[in-house]
Amino acid sequence: MGAPTLDSPILYFGNDWDAENRTSSHQMAMQLSAHLDLIYIECPGLRRPSGSGRDLRKLIDKVRKTLRGVRTIGGMRVYTLFQLPFHGNSLARRINRTLVAWQVRGVRRLLGKPRPVLWFVVPHLSYVPRLFPSLTSVYYCIDKFAALPGVDVQAVSSMDEQLTRDASVVFVASEKLLDDKKRVRPDALLSPHGVDFDHFSSVMAAGERPAELANWRGKIVGFWGLIEAWIDLELLAHIAKQRPDWLIVLIGHAAVDVSLLRRYPNVLLIGKKTFAELPKYARFFDAGILPYRLTEQVIHSNPIKLREYLATGKPVVSVRFPHAEKFADVIYLADNHDEFVARLDAALSETDPGASQRRIEAVRSSTWDARARAAMTAVAERMEGRAPRPVSVT
Repeated sequence: MGAPTLDSPILYFGNDWDAENRTSSHQMAMQLSAHLDLIYIECPGLRRPSGSGRDLRKLIDKVRKTLRGVRTIGGMRVYTLFQLPFHGNSLARRINRTLVAWQVRGVRRLLGKPRPVLWFVVPHLSYVPRLFPSLTSVYYCIDKFAALPGVDVQAVSSMDEQLTRDASVVFVASEKLLDDKKRVRPDALLSPHGVDFDHFSSVMAAGERPAELANWRGKIVGFWGLIEAWIDLELLAHIAKQRPDWLIVLIGHAAVDVSLLRRYPNVLLIGKKTFAELPKYARFFDAGILPYRLTEQVIHSNPIKLREYLATGKPVVSVRFPHAEKFADVIYLADNHDEFVARLDAALSETDPGASQRRIEAVRSSTWDARARAAMTAVAERMEGRAPRPVSVT
């Protein structure tokens, strides 16, 4: 019997479509939408609103987008779900159930097909599968959500566990997450993050030197991604202090106080850049880094940027955490700040002519398209009453 094909439309519940970083939520949705009719439903964040001007602007923007209904952005149909952002409040949760059920029914009618698959990349709509019990639901768990900074730990843990129990199919992005989920769902499947391989392996054809790097001729150590509480700023400061002749380039929105780093003239905080621009900068990196604190979230994580760095062929230096150890044969791992600098020294003086190609080959088959096809097959198998086969983990 051949592999079944998923042909159902999808209501896809993810984070903001125009979020500051392109996450697996976006990547998987784009791949699925290439094969299936899909509407991407933006969900409010898990973090408690702080009352800051930035949060207020985001709330107003979400209300405005909700009132516009389903809109098309770059070929993707997107709907912004309105929901009260107070997950720990019982009254707010009851109101949200009514609001969300009404909105989902409306969006579902737009598909024009009776039985869509409900695909969740976030846990805070954990009650939705019970509102639509006849529909297949997928929980594609990409993070240890209760360990994220600023969330209501008890409320998020409860939502995550409920969706894990109720979803028809559960995927997880890392081996550590799989260990956790199997206590609740022994049939959970590992589906590691993919990589836009063609995008990042094209670094040598990425164009001229970015203006921010124009005057630097020494070694460049680079990072891209959100600069949040899980980034070890003290480690970055230590590198800058120990190696003042290196430029440390940090690309991404700084969600925490980075004044410590501004003391060092060889730390360059570029701010947010588009996904399309990243190879232009990576071309001039001598190494990519994963300077994490070993938080619960990091220990359970599978950072997309790890595979993106490898696809460029550049050396990668990371703190030691479970998923990074899966690539121990092609990256440099460090257990403390001094060792991180030593590993960078080794990476920047690398003489093995085959090392770059080995890094590239380590992720060549890990494309987002391959991940999406494997996930669709597993969901189709479950819908046909078969036990899904394990998803490839290369």
